Amino acid sequence: VLPLTTLSYDSQCGWEGYALTLPVSRRTLALSRYLLALIFTVASVIVNFVLRFFLAQDGSIGATLTVVAAIGGAALVMIAFMLPLMYKFGVEKGRLFLILIVLLAVSLSFLIGDVFQRSNHSFLLQNLQWIAPLGGVVCFIISMMISLRIYARKEF
Repeated sequence: VLPLTTLSYDSQCGWEGYALTLPVSRRTLALSRYLLALIFTVASVIVNFVLRFFLAQDGSIGATLTVVAAIGGAALVMIAFMLPLMYKFGVEKGRLFLILIVLLAVSLSFLIGDVFQRSNHSFLLQNLQWIAPLGGVVCFIISMMISLRIYARKEF
């Protein structure tokens, strides 16, 4: 949410137009939001892991790692979908997309959970701590490339 809030404040005060007069490239400006999102995601994953490890009843590192990795991967995927939309449509319209994406993510999580309960997908569940972050990183990198193209063509 913080990278989206910074985008909102930047658009309200006209930061992008001013920043482009400085010796900073459009590429650097676009990637700075991704770096901020990545820093906050990594920090939240670390805090989440520490809290879950010490506050969990069983103290299982494997289960804690799986949950934290899934949450971190989901956070990267959400950021990967949101930032290009914010760059393309602006902050106000982007907030509407944020609501739709969150609703879609929650709906899909219930659907996927239901499918996993009905079938035996033990491979995915056993390797979730590797699959979720890897998928998040892949989506994050693709999103950066898309955002760089959008931001290079955007007029302020």
